[in-house]
Amino acid sequence: MSGLKQAVRNTAKIIMFKGVYPLCYKVSSLRPLRKNKVIFAEIRSGTLTDSFRYIYEEIKTRGLDPQVYYVHNNKGGMGYLLRYLKLTWLMGNVGCVLLNDTCNLFGAFKFRKDTKVIQTWHSCGAFKKWGESITDLSFGESLEELRKFPAHTSYTLCTVSSKECIWAFKEAFGFDLDNNSVQAIGVSRTDFFFKEENRVKAFENLYKNCPNAQYKKSPALCPDLSWGR
Repeated sequence: MSGLKQAVRNTAKIIMFKGVYPLCYKVSSLRPLRKNKVIFAEIRSGTLTDSFRYIYEEIKTRGLDPQVYYVHNNKGGMGYLLRYLKLTWLMGNVGCVLLNDTCNLFGAFKFRKDTKVIQTWHSCGAFKKWGESITDLSFGESLEELRKFPAHTSYTLCTVSSKECIWAFKEAFGFDLDNNSVQAIGVSRTDFFFKEENRVKAFENLYKNCPNAQYKKSPALCPDLSWGR
């Protein structure tokens, strides 16, 4: 990329993040709060991912109004700045916003106190370093860049799979040790494994494709089977 083109991109980004987005959100937040409205911000995917799907389905059963917005951060060009602008306006009067990946828009302004911002993350556990954990490495962004366009400053809650993961998320997000927004309340994508109908279907599929596996389980795990037949 030429120096001039990069300079234009950087200038546009600064204008949007430091001026346009904060102003847009301020105006949008003047509207009456819709407590029942929930926005799912899909940061990269073009479909509703498994980290969101179960939450989305549960929210619908509770009479809330969920809406999915696809940010498409993985697309090139400057189009994301306009998609950010639309999302900024939509978030101005909602009761809750959920996201599942890093999005620096969420650090461009301060959310109204009645809006909850929940980071569900897109992976289960902490099996790699990211964010501020890799600022000292060759493939990580500089700490200066991360602080200039912060992404994690507005979270009300970040859900993680276990308490052993909390420190890793705090480090990656640049949180102070006394920040309690990272909570080990579980990860929605694992709900699949705790639904009885899914367990039964999994065994049925296993036995269909591998009949010899049918009698390898104990009666306690498969009470419907006659042990040792």
